[in-house]
Amino acid sequence: MPCGFVQLRGKYSIESLEPITVEALPEWSELRHQEVSRTPFWWGGKGKDGVVWRTLGIRSFLSITEPFFHAFKTAKTDRRPREEHYFGLWIPAEPSLVLARDDSLFAYGNAAARERLMQRVRQWVELGMPTAASLSLRVYPRDVPVTTGENEWLVTRKESKFLWSSGAGSILNSVSNREDR
Repeated sequence: MPCGFVQLRGKYSIESLEPITVEALPEWSELRHQEVSRTPFWWGGKGKDGVVWRTLGIRSFLSITEPFFHAFKTAKTDRRPREEHYFGLWIPAEPSLVLARDDSLFAYGNAAARERLMQRVRQWVELGMPTAASLSLRVYPRDVPVTTGENEWLVTRKESKFLWSSGAGSILNSVSNREDR
């Protein structure tokens, strides 16, 4: 049976990782009127049912590799008692937003976020469509200097740095990095 991940609570919770409604973006009131493209895009199936599970791999990859990644949700209402979840990239400096929702990509503002998402999707496919479970992980205290190599991504949280890596090249880098210590 599929199950989901529950975010940490208490001292180690990170509110910025929680899904938000797109309406929570301050720029949404303007951006919603600036749709620049709507493209059909299927994530291994069709329709709303199962999209969360079908996109689990790409969402976990984006959450590690893409600083502009955001998880979104719809608000609960009387007419819609369940939240729907989707994701996208939000680049405030552009401003550019792409939402991967159901069977489409919706781009707002300009195409920069959509193009960046497509680059990451291509990278994900070229790496063999890894999920977080298929990547290597090393954890360091936040104050330790860490450099990244090819196919390595550094994610800094409150007290730790997480160095994620994928592929044979990163395994070789890990071995040589250990020998340098």
